Amino acid sequence: MKQYQHQKFLLQCDYAKLDMKNFFQSMPADTPLYLREYNLFDYPIYRRNIPLSVLDGKVDSQQDFDAVVKKVKYVDELYLVDDRRKSESIFVQNHASATKRAFLWHFLNAGIRCFIAK
Repeated sequence: MKQYQHQKFLLQCDYAKLDMKNFFQSMPADTPLYLREYNLFDYPIYRRNIPLSVLDGKVDSQQDFDAVVKKVKYVDELYLVDDRRKSESIFVQNHASATKRAFLWHFLNAGIRCFIAK
């Protein structure tokens, strides 16, 4: 329940205006986790993925989000992976959808090319 209270900053944006179908893309199988440093195998495209469960657990404020952005600011393609457990609760489903869109919106507005992994 904590995440629903502390992520208020996240949902205060125009995420509802995003046309989500434009952002779904197949993620290459060898795309490393966002914590990995740049290396020789990142040529020619520097890709990283980040699970939404990690973002849900780490990001409670704008400062937390800015710290994540700092780690991925040079990435050419960032893939958000929805690895969260599915719930039967409509509230939880709506919140999960809203946070996915809001994280995408925030990354795009931070200048990071971002996709939702299929």
